[in-house]
Amino acid sequence: LSFAVAAYALVEKAAFVTSHSWKKDEYTSYTDIPKVASKVVFPVHAAEQFSNGYYFEKLRVVETENYSDENTLLEKYNCIEMTYEKDGFDELTVWINPVVDSLAVTDSQKYLTTRTIGQTEVKYDVTHYKVVPVDYKETAQDRELIENGHYQISYGSDKIEEYDYSSISFTIDDVTYALLTTSALPEEEMFTLAEEY
Repeated sequence: LSFAVAAYALVEKAAFVTSHSWKKDEYTSYTDIPKVASKVVFPVHAAEQFSNGYYFEKLRVVETENYSDENTLLEKYNCIEMTYEKDGFDELTVWINPVVDSLAVTDSQKYLTTRTIGQTEVKYDVTHYKVVPVDYKETAQDRELIENGHYQISYGSDKIEEYDYSSISFTIDDVTYALLTTSALPEEEMFTLAEEY
């Protein structure tokens, strides 16, 4: 069992999200993708390999719950986490989620670059993540950085760790795809990943 709690700053309803997965819901073969389809409410599409050398390593089904400030359960659903690897680079993670009301992004969300590829709006960003223990108390500086954007806090680590995530995201047919990595990939390369996906 893996478990994580993430704080989302720029959403309309959900104050925080919890997620967990089970070993039985992890798959290590690309040909296992059809088996996952029955566990989610959306089509599962995935690249087997990218032209920059990243290749499929594994995927897992993640049970997710969105909560309000009052700890009221707003939504519960399954999403997909895929992992791609490349020698000498950090992992590339792909999250596939159904579009849900409680995580609707407000107009205040700013991305570093937004492009239209075909008929799809694709958004590139770099976000600073602070991973903290479950009993961590946000500081005034944390709250200020969250308000300014490009900064998130995730709970569930044994110690405080900080790193930057490059991401590219887009939505097709009410399914959101987010490709993330801590490798310092150039912006153009991130957009190429989106095109190939």
